[in-house]
Amino acid sequence: MTMKNLLLFVLGCLPVLVFGQIWERHSISACNQASMNIHVTDIDGDNDMDIFFSCIESDDISWYENDGNGNFPTKYIIDTNLGFQDGRYYLYKNNAIRTGDFNQDGNIDLVLSFFDGDKINIQWYASDGNGNFNEAQLVMSEFSDQLYFTYMNVHDMNNDGFDDILFSYTQRIIWLENDGNGNFERINEDDQYVFDGQFIDMDNNDLTDFLITDREKIQLYINTENSTPQIIQIDSASSIPTVHAADFNNDGLQDIVAVVNIDYSDYIVWYQNKGNYEFSAPIGVGAVVGAYGPYYQLYSQDVNKDGNMDIIYATKNGTNPLDTPYTGYIDNEIGWYANNGNGEFSAPHTIDFTDRSIENYELKEFAYFYPSDIDGDSDLDIFYFYNHFTPSRGTKLVWLENQITTSTKQVVTNEAINIYPNPFQESLTFQFEQASPNQIQIFDARGRLLMQENTQEKTHQLSTKDLVNGFYFYQIKDAEGMLVASGKLIKSQA
Repeated sequence: MTMKNLLLFVLGCLPVLVFGQIWERHSISACNQASMNIHVTDIDGDNDMDIFFSCIESDDISWYENDGNGNFPTKYIIDTNLGFQDGRYYLYKNNAIRTGDFNQDGNIDLVLSFFDGDKINIQWYASDGNGNFNEAQLVMSEFSDQLYFTYMNVHDMNNDGFDDILFSYTQRIIWLENDGNGNFERINEDDQYVFDGQFIDMDNNDLTDFLITDREKIQLYINTENSTPQIIQIDSASSIPTVHAADFNNDGLQDIVAVVNIDYSDYIVWYQNKGNYEFSAPIGVGAVVGAYGPYYQLYSQDVNKDGNMDIIYATKNGTNPLDTPYTGYIDNEIGWYANNGNGEFSAPHTIDFTDRSIENYELKEFAYFYPSDIDGDSDLDIFYFYNHFTPSRGTKLVWLENQITTSTKQVVTNEAINIYPNPFQESLTFQFEQASPNQIQIFDARGRLLMQENTQEKTHQLSTKDLVNGFYFYQIKDAEGMLVASGKLIKSQA
């Protein structure tokens, strides 16, 4: 990519009016040194979002229980003496926490990957659904002189109904196949490298594809239901550290957002999905200050509840409008760009903290953030933590409460639409006032689109048997793409 593409950046950055956004900071915990990952889910089955967290100082993996109002008074230790301290600072890059149901008992289990100084380890912990975990079961352990690995995720890779583990390091993608009882077999290794990625249906054929960046290329692994996927390269650059997918222009197709280095400057851009695996040239959203690529993170979620997918970002330095030159170092920044529904984004909205002067001083080493509804009020809050490489200054785990979501577009809650049962198990029924074209979308707690179905019937039943227990959000749009209803859903075991 060259400067000739920058015209698209200007065209993609039209103003969107959003006002009244206030974020309040809540502290959860501190640790002198922590790893570079957290994971948020309903751990104990009480229908609120808890948090997994690991600490180098205490050498443990633990979870914090949410009381339903965003308070986390209790820490439960899952395992300790793991060798985190031997891995030292490498753990900032190397630790990953994910969840899945590995033994088919309907409970959310934990999988942990970490480097203990000379070995890469993956192990999982079975849960009873109430927040209690069994002893670790080893999945993989091997010696490696590669101190940095980058990616682990959980997904049913072969459509057998069992959660597998996908893991990438040392220019390899490793598939660990689950037999349904939590026993894993190392199936194959591809000569590829995943720095960031997302499982998502990009072509609306009810098959989950795999969108990745290897830090230099954006690629789409198309699920063909065969053992060998079709691979399409979407873009390349000297640095592409993060990638995410969402429908930014409300045309029913999943677009792509990424941080891309163009002519020695970093930009947040999006690529319009035109169908048939064709994507536009990069369309500019914002310019990122400095060049600290590994510290970028992006998610797509409806921040202001106007029915459009916004962009949430975090960077070690900060952001500028596209036409503003680099003016020097800026402290860490978490913020968002508002979308007007056509893929046109506002200037960046830096998230305000209750004590910004302290926050600017402390945010020297950004680590990780995770958007989710933390206090049960159906809007998007943000978990995050940040590290200091000076142990005496420690690591802080906090969450930012989204208090006001007022925008120029009114979100309609249509009481004529009846959705039941909620909580649900195997299926959901959507009952409309009359038969008319509607689109139903189901998102997970991180804003990732999991299901999308179109209907013209008065009553539509949606199969949800493949969804794990936890929080979900729904949106219903009419034939013109206007949001007519949205809300929260809960899947719970019978």
